[in-house]
Amino acid sequence: MSDLRKWMFFFGSSLVLLSQAAFSQTSPPTVSFTTPPGIQRGTRATFVIEGTDLSGANDIIFSEPGLSGKILSVSEVPQSRLALETKKVSVVRPYFDEPVKVQATVEITAEPWMALGTQQFRIITPHGSSTPGRLVVSAYSELQEREPNDALSQGEEVSLPVTVNGLILKPGDYDNFSFRALAGQEIVFLITAGEVGSSLDPVMELYDAQGKRVASNTDERDRSSLGFKIPLAGRYTIRVGDYQQNGSIRHFYRLSLGQFPFLKGRYPLGLKAGATRDFKVWGYNLGETRTAAPQPFGMMPSKVMKSARCWPRPKPGRRSTPCRLPSAVTRRSKRPGRIAVCKRPRS
Repeated sequence: MSDLRKWMFFFGSSLVLLSQAAFSQTSPPTVSFTTPPGIQRGTRATFVIEGTDLSGANDIIFSEPGLSGKILSVSEVPQSRLALETKKVSVVRPYFDEPVKVQATVEITAEPWMALGTQQFRIITPHGSSTPGRLVVSAYSELQEREPNDALSQGEEVSLPVTVNGLILKPGDYDNFSFRALAGQEIVFLITAGEVGSSLDPVMELYDAQGKRVASNTDERDRSSLGFKIPLAGRYTIRVGDYQQNGSIRHFYRLSLGQFPFLKGRYPLGLKAGATRDFKVWGYNLGETRTAAPQPFGMMPSKVMKSARCWPRPKPGRRSTPCRLPSAVTRRSKRPGRIAVCKRPRS
């Protein structure tokens, strides 16, 4: 009986120690998002990086050369900032307490020669390196939005090209930016949100001087971009909002607008490895370019499928398009509801 009591005591003590260890463990260093989410190359700026378990951070490292930074300070996120977060409703008590949110203030320098695009970084802490954070490097001047700019009449005047760092802070909020354009200019709007950790589902709407909506990214398959050829010279306003009409400190974005070369589509969609042919291309600010012939460099030699044109489903009595297997079929539909049919030839 004494042996059984000893075993039960040992087992109970082990459970207590394991429970205490589980509740006392720390969360790994985590980066949630960065404010502002980008920088112009050739400049230096100060950023606030929010996350958890960043206390004692002593360095920041980057995935690409040309970026460098230093930690200025680390502190808990103030209550005034936490109040701007989206309120979470929990129906059950969580097993672990939510980790304390911490913010690191860092100074980052981007060299003039570095590559453009989204770069990754990590914060080095006593508990190891953080999860990767993201920072966008652009070639255009950076502008922080200024309130009030909720109404079309309050649109903030900007000069093109420019990148605006904005925030949809409240549900139903809008940001408006106005610019002047000449007839015939092709203006491209590129918005970055989810890929830099934002909760924003971006909506872009373009209005003319009379307040008439002339373009919207909700009409596009890719909602991260919008292009428009200016019909008449004048003042235009681009409006940014959230598709779900939400808003919080996590609903931030980067909006680049200007006369950027932008490839909207191409046809056909592919070709056989090792081959080359002219592709039809279309978009904005492409000059006289209507076709392009990509080189086969870098294509996987193991791809042996043929590529072929495919015609619409034939009328009764007509033959289908023969295709030899394996093959990749390209078809451009000009009318909704049309169906393409390929028939395997008889051996």
